This record gives sequence, structure tokens and C-alpha cells, in this order.
Amino acid sequence: MSHIRTRTLSSGQKRYQAKLTDPSGREHVKTFSKLTDARMWLRDRESSMLRADLYSSEPSQVGLTFQELATAWQGTWHRIQPKTEQRYSEYLNLWLLPYFRDTPVALITHQRVQEFVDAMAAGQLRRLKVGLGTKTRPPAPSTVRGARAALSAMLTEGVRVGALQANPTRHIRLPRAEKKQPVILTLDELDHLASVFGPTDALAVRLTFSSGLRAGELWGLQVRDLRGNVLRVERAAKLIKGKLVLGPTKTHATRDVTLPPAFAATLHAHASRQSGPLSPLFVGPEGAPVRHNLWTSRVWRKGVRAAFPAPTYPATHRKLRFHDLRHTHASLLLANGHPATAVAKRLGHASVTTTLSIYAHALPNSDAELAAFFA
Repeated sequence: MSHIRTRTLSSGQKRYQAKLTDPSGREHVKTFSKLTDARMWLRDRESSMLRADLYSSEPSQVGLTFQELATAWQGTWHRIQPKTEQRYSEYLNLWLLPYFRDTPVALITHQRVQEFVDAMAAGQLRRLKVGLGTKTRPPAPSTVRGARAALSAMLTEGVRVGALQANPTRHIRLPRAEKKQPVILTLDELDHLASVFGPTDALAVRLTFSSGLRAGELWGLQVRDLRGNVLRVERAAKLIKGKLVLGPTKTHATRDVTLPPAFAATLHAHASRQSGPLSPLFVGPEGAPVRHNLWTSRVWRKGVRAAFPAPTYPATHRKLRFHDLRHTHASLLLANGHPATAVAKRLGHASVTTTLSIYAHALPNSDAELAAFFA
């Protein structure tokens, strides 16, 4: 049952209150300034209920609430990576459950999802900590996109169990995420950067630059992984719920990365000072495995600021991320004409398409040569 009630404010303006009762007996009310918007909202909700009543493969799931589906979805998390599980849990508890908790899944329409995304992007859903206090501040576009991705994964489970006929998160308008441009160093700049660190940290920086390893892969290395001039990359260190754990690489693949002979010899000398073949190749000052987040704040950022002071270097250099060493590695290889397929294999990309989409800017500009072909 549904209807629209017209209200006239003291100012003379009209408001239209749309009311609908769902199959479970719950009333849903929303007020609009335009009659057409109220009608569209009712049609959208009624269509959603009709789809659930007529087309759901599991009629018993029609009244399933978002909270109940969330519990069922969490039961499938044993199939995903711990890092992904942690990310889903954060989005679910901080953003999704507070907004959708008691909503019947059958009533979550495309419009409802868009309303959630818009409210989140506008900073209307929760107060974020800023400095010493809290204030309403929109989350980063990447956070909004991540919440929508988690919602999509959950509602896919809703389709699977028969609570939804289709996933309503498709074709949602999302805030544009600003793409951070990597800082590509020259060989001289890399040498200068490494020189400001202590011997062990400098070795880690040089290894990342010369191998293109991800940070987790670097800190997950063990002494036994160094075999002659070849480095076996088969695991990654990850911080899960405050604990450092070793798991598979990002693509679940093992790869061998060849190192320059002279640098490999230096690395072997370093490895010989560790306690055994199963020991981490790099450890902290007290002999414990390196936590990348702490190392970044205590070592990396201080080194970057010391290496690239203003006004000698541009401001972008002082924002150099550790991952930019990997970007520099790949960009220099591609810019010097090495095949993208070989670079993709060295980086551990699952597909060369990934390499080309990230590092297209580094490919030699041969447009003049192409034009010359038709001259």
C-alpha cells in the first residue's frame, strides 16, 4: 500500500510525503519538494517489491534484512585474502551497516544505493577525526568507491541466495578519484636518496629499485630466497588486524627476479649476517620483522625530506612514496625499449594489460616514426 500526502508550509511552499508499506509491514516515508520525485520514488520501491515477490528464486528470502545478509556474507569470507577481509569489515561496520542495517534487501534499489553514495561523498553519514577534534568532512573519493565495491560484493551474495534478482550497484555515479602521479627518479637521484639512509635501509631501497618488488614482497623475503643472482619472490608480509603475517603475493604467483651480479654479491654478504635460511632478509633495529607502516613513518619519510630539500628539488620529490621506486623501475625499463611482456613478468603482473595501462606514459614516443611511415 502506498500514497502521497501533500503538505503546505507556512511559507506557502508545498512538500510531498510519499509513504509505502513493504511486505513485512514496515512503513517507508520520504518527503520531496517535487511531486514527480515523490512519484518516482514510490514507483521505484513498488517495482523493487514486485521483483522480489514475483521473480525471487527463493521466496523465503524476500524479507531478508541487510543485517541478516551481512551475516551470511561474512560466512563466505574464508575464500578471500585476509587483507580483503579486513577492508570489507571496515566498510561494513563504518559505512554500510549504519545506513542499511534494518532495510529489507529487496528494497535496496539503484536509487537507494545512489542516495547512499551521494550522502557518503557529501560527508553526511559520519563524523571523521580531524586533528584533535571531529568535524563533518567528506571521505576521500577512493573510500566512497571502496564502500560501493564492498556493497556490490555483498549484494552479489544477495542475488546468489535469491534475495535480489539483480545487483542494484551497477552504473552508480561515483566521485572522481584523483589519480596520484608517480614520481620517477633518475639514477643519480636514486643514488643520492640511498646515501641518506643507514646501510641496511639503503640496501632495501636499492633492492626495491633494482627489482621492482612491492613493499610486502620486500619485507616478506627470507634468506633462502636469494639463490645466486636470482631472487625467488613467493610471499608477502601483510599487516592484518595489527598482526604481521606472511601470505601469498598479490597475484598468488611465484616469480624469479634476476639481480645485477655485483648487487647480488652485496646482498649475499648482508644475508650471511642473518641467523638462518628462514630468517627475514631484512629486520628492524631490534631484530624483529619490519612493519612497513612504521618503517615508512620513522625511516622513509625522514630520509626523503633529507634527500630532497627545497628549493633544490621540486615539491613532488618530498612526497615520494616508497611504491614510486617500483614505478621508477618499470618506467626506466619501458622507456629504454624493453618489451612490456618481460617487464610485466618481472613486476609480477597477472597480465601485460595491467603493465601497459599503468605505464603507458613511459613508452617511447614514436608518433613521428609512425607518421613517417605514411610520408
